[in-house]
Amino acid sequence: MTQGAEQRERHLRQRDLLRFFLPLGASSLLMSIGQPLPVAAVGRLPNQAVMLAALGVAQSLVQLIEGPGVPILQTATRLSADAAGAMFARRFMRRLVFAMTAVAAVLFLTPVRRPILTGVMGLPPETADAAEPVLMLFVIFPALPTWRQFYQGVMIRHGYSDRVALSTIGRLAVLVAVLASLVATGALPGAAAAAVASLAAQATDASLGQTLARPAWRRALAIGGTKVWSAGRMWRFYAPLAMTGLMVVAARPMLIAGIGRAGDASVALAAWPAVISIVNMVVNLTGMVQSMAIAKIEDGPSLRAMVRFVLTIGGAISALLAMAAFTPVGRVLVTGGLGIVGPVADTALIGLRLMAPVPLVIAGNELLRGMLVRTERTPAIRLATMASIASSATLLFGLLAVGGLPGVLVGAIAYVGGLALEFAVLVIRSMPVIRPLCSQARAAGA
Repeated sequence: MTQGAEQRERHLRQRDLLRFFLPLGASSLLMSIGQPLPVAAVGRLPNQAVMLAALGVAQSLVQLIEGPGVPILQTATRLSADAAGAMFARRFMRRLVFAMTAVAAVLFLTPVRRPILTGVMGLPPETADAAEPVLMLFVIFPALPTWRQFYQGVMIRHGYSDRVALSTIGRLAVLVAVLASLVATGALPGAAAAAVASLAAQATDASLGQTLARPAWRRALAIGGTKVWSAGRMWRFYAPLAMTGLMVVAARPMLIAGIGRAGDASVALAAWPAVISIVNMVVNLTGMVQSMAIAKIEDGPSLRAMVRFVLTIGGAISALLAMAAFTPVGRVLVTGGLGIVGPVADTALIGLRLMAPVPLVIAGNELLRGMLVRTERTPAIRLATMASIASSATLLFGLLAVGGLPGVLVGAIAYVGGLALEFAVLVIRSMPVIRPLCSQARAAGA
């Protein structure tokens, strides 16, 4: 083994990767914990049914506008390797933030918002009345996660993963404090209280993230680069990632629509959100694998180290989910933690058992996505996502046509089947990247 390969092996020992990963996993877990808190707060304030509906509508519109900014984390991780890329990525992020804010201002601050709520979305007047002030408060909301994720990407690229967790802790602390004070005083209607708390938390995370990223930013600016990024190159790199995010958001209602056609729709529709919420909480632990792959994989030895790490982490999380699904722990989690009982709880446990492999598969997908992002082969990610959605739809409605299967069973099979095909497409499309790295690994070990 060459001296360079030996050094990289030392730098990518499994315990070092774990040390780098743990703050990122903790950050993802804390964000998962924080997501239901605004809803829980609204449930403790008057007129909860209308306020919950208004908050849900506002959040769905914000997520739609925010969608094009989701890939900025991977983009910042990829481009901030040197000064030229980092500066170009920051200019791009700022323009994207301006564009999203402009769109939000047109939709949320002008009279067009009322026809959107009552006409396009078909909301009753009472819900639309409650949603309008929330939308007005949310006008800058889509920009904040994009700003935060840019600086998170810079920190990940340059080894400051612990600082990512610190900004998330600040965000969660502000969210809890503002929600608690607004619930205690009743100063605002429920949906508006949730909006104010969410804005304060996101603004805290964005500002803390930028402050904590200063050492990483200085390190990026100190590295000279030879590749110059152009608008055309950035479009070819970023557009497929943005389209992928929008496709995923648009496809989310598909499983719900399919499950609603099953014979046990009333039970299945109640059980499926419980299944997805538990699965998403554990899967979010693997969410930063893609950025780790972008930052860490440089050659064959580093690829080998990352593959071992992903198999270990993904397998451990899948084993944890399986333990919860196949032992009494699962029933305690579903009934005690989520308050679900009876046939709905039994159905949710069936779904959890089928979803046990999901964390391992998603961890593998994120690893392959990171390799493709690193080599600017992002159209392959879009293709894999399209294949996944098409496969899920085919399985979902094909099994429904056969009939007789529980809705949660059908939904879980469609979900896992889509992920499996996505993994297969990503493997095939990643082979031009993997083969040279494997050749390097064999040569280094010779």
